[in-house]
Amino acid sequence: AEQTTLLALFREIVAGHQSESRILPVIRKDGVSRLLRIALSPQAGRQEAVLGILMIAEDITDQETAKQEAEQAERKLRLLAFTLNCARDAFIISDLKNTILFVNQATVEMYGFTEEELIGKNVRLLRPAGFSPDLTEQIRTGTRAGGWTGEVQNVRKNGELFPIELWTSTVRNDQGEPVALVGVGREIT
Repeated sequence: AEQTTLLALFREIVAGHQSESRILPVIRKDGVSRLLRIALSPQAGRQEAVLGILMIAEDITDQETAKQEAEQAERKLRLLAFTLNCARDAFIISDLKNTILFVNQATVEMYGFTEEELIGKNVRLLRPAGFSPDLTEQIRTGTRAGGWTGEVQNVRKNGELFPIELWTSTVRNDQGEPVALVGVGREIT
């Protein structure tokens, strides 16, 4: 099938004197399927007759696979974000230095900040002045050890204090290395 497609492409180039570029699936002799980007250019002689075709092929299988995996991961993230926005509890995802990367709609409503006011800020923004350093250390240590749960005071944008039940955990990559922190808060006023 690949030979027929390639021959048809050669005929098209010879007839039209035009360069062409295509992405074609091919099967190697060992049965492995690969994806090639092929650029074909007619090579004309003195009388404008096509004397040959210059063909350059690049194996793009790995690039296409990585692109598809990235698109699939992006779809999963969009689905996760949509799902978290439907939750009534506040979800905050931060990096390992507690810089906020994601908040759901419940977080925005609970704290009174816009998403833009929270993203890129430290989670400390949501804690009242004088928040116990010992409790901060307990939460940090517990989160890194697998998770922490407890009641804490938080503060809204307008300065109002309110209690939440907080659950924290560490997000790990496929190698088991920590890559992010998650906090889930439920107002218990």
